[in-house]
This record gives sequence, C-alpha cells and structure tokens, in this order.
Amino acid sequence: MKLVKTLCLLDIAVTAWLAIPGLAQQFFVALYWLDGQLGLDSVQPDFAPLHWMLVNLAGALGVLWNSARLRDASGQLHRIDAWARLWVGGVLLYYVVFAGVTPVILAFVATELLGSAAWLQARRQ
Repeated sequence: MKLVKTLCLLDIAVTAWLAIPGLAQQFFVALYWLDGQLGLDSVQPDFAPLHWMLVNLAGALGVLWNSARLRDASGQLHRIDAWARLWVGGVLLYYVVFAGVTPVILAFVATELLGSAAWLQARRQ
C-alpha cells in the first residue's frame, strides 16, 4: 500500500500543476521542451482559453480524486482507480498513436500502468 500512496502523491503533484491557471501552460512548455531534448520535435498546439479551462478542470479532478484516495484508502476506491488508470492509459496511448501527440506522453502511460499494477500487487499482500 505504500507504493499506492506514493503514486497518489505523485499524481497530486502533477495534476496540481495542471489545475492552476498559468502553471498548466508551464507544464506544457516543460513537456515540449523535453520532447525537443529527446529529438522528437513535436509541435506544441495552440490552446484557446476553453482548452486551458478543461486542462485546469481535469487537473482539479485529479487532485481531488487522489486526495480522496489518501484520506479513505478503501479497497473499492483503489479498485476503481486501477481500472480508471487502464482507461486513462488507453486514451493517452490513442492520442500518441493516432493523433500525433508527443511521444513523451508515453511516460504517463507507463505511470498509469504502474499505478494499476501497484494496486494489484498491494491486493495480493
């Protein structure tokens, strides 16, 4: 369960950055900087205010969800999270493969799979 809590804290750190107007833009600057450092040279898309609002709302939901999991570490919440991580990982993978989103996002696919596997491992103990 320690790994599950650690992943919750990591999720809060990343999604908090996305939840705050202004900081979310910096997150994307860092993401595409890393893309360039890896020689991928993907083009960062222009976002309209509506896009940033949706990024901020998604970040806020991530912070709230993971905060709830830290406060109430019930098996049911972790089970839901494990399945949701598979779903999120699939959505991220779809956008990398079919929509040309920077392959740097594959690191997030890996963390989603790790989070799901961590819950399965904790459940076995």
